[in-house]
Amino acid sequence: EAEAMKEQRVEVARANATAVEGENTAKITMANSNADRRQKEAEAERLAVAAEKVTQAKALEEAYAAEKNAETVRAVRDKASQQADIIIPAEIDKTRIEIAAEAVAEQTRRHAKGEADAIFLKMEAEAKGIFEILSKQAEGYQKLMKAAGDDSRSAVMLMIADKLPELVKTQERLVAAEKYRQFRDIAGGFAHEIRNALFPADTILTRIQSRGDRQLEPDKLCAYHADARKAVNRALDLTDLISRYTKLESQYDPQKVDIVSVVKESIEANRHRLDEQRVEVAIESPERAEVVANRKQAYMVVNNLVLNALDALKSTAKPRILVGVNAGNDTTALEVTDNGVGIEPGEISRVFDAFYSTKPDTGTGLGLAIARKTVEMYGGELTVASVPGEGSTFTARWKREL
Repeated sequence: EAEAMKEQRVEVARANATAVEGENTAKITMANSNADRRQKEAEAERLAVAAEKVTQAKALEEAYAAEKNAETVRAVRDKASQQADIIIPAEIDKTRIEIAAEAVAEQTRRHAKGEADAIFLKMEAEAKGIFEILSKQAEGYQKLMKAAGDDSRSAVMLMIADKLPELVKTQERLVAAEKYRQFRDIAGGFAHEIRNALFPADTILTRIQSRGDRQLEPDKLCAYHADARKAVNRALDLTDLISRYTKLESQYDPQKVDIVSVVKESIEANRHRLDEQRVEVAIESPERAEVVANRKQAYMVVNNLVLNALDALKSTAKPRILVGVNAGNDTTALEVTDNGVGIEPGEISRVFDAFYSTKPDTGTGLGLAIARKTVEMYGGELTVASVPGEGSTFTARWKREL
């Protein structure tokens, strides 16, 4: 009975254990089932959210593309509108201008045709007149030939003898007119320059006179005296230059002159001013080059060109003067080149005119005029080439043989 009870208790314990194990297994199974369900639910929820986000992204992308297309359409429309506002009026203006230009061209063509017809008629009339004149002259020449016994040389001599008094009178009138023109230019320029030169002195005297009995301070009196003396000296220098200009031809004395030594002499004479302005000077020449001139007058020409170059270099940062002497077959060229301010195109044709100066405060306007007249007097020529802002080159060409 004890064994039976024991066996019974064991069976009961085993049954309980099996029941607990089954319960536990059921709980585990249920727990696993719940976990799988929750995992599946979570995965399904995640997939649903992802699908929703993809759908939203696609919707945003499609909206952006639609907005972009709309912006492009608006830009095209705005550009087309701007082109219509600008190009169409421009095209209208262009067409209007073309029509006006064609009308002007047509009017010009008609006017030119009228002028051409008038010129043609005038030339035709002149041709007929010339033909009549030549016909009359031919008849006269025939009569002249007959009077000369059909000797052409004698006929020419008779014709010259007939025209000589008229030719002499014409030449005298031309010479007189040229001398009068030169005299008028010189006299007018001289009067103008003398008046300008003496104006400061006249102003000073007026100031002194206006003070009456009041005494001037010594320093002011000395300054007035210096300014007046400067004005008088300038006027005296002008009279000296005028005298030299009018007497140039009377001093004509052709001889062989070494122009290279004249250049060196002028450079040394101006050495102080060259150093003062810090001008770099270069001479490119042979040892000797003879030209036909007068040494004193040749020096005056060279010195004038050097001084002119120095005046042009006053505001140049790195001033340079190049003097070149080049001997050719018949002539020798003297070139004075500077890198100064240059000469304006409107002034270059007047630089050799008497009393014309690009330096009205200090220049007399006679230096280059005297230089050119001197060179031409000895059969040469003086020319200038210049570029504003870069410099000038004055070239004197002298004959080599007497």
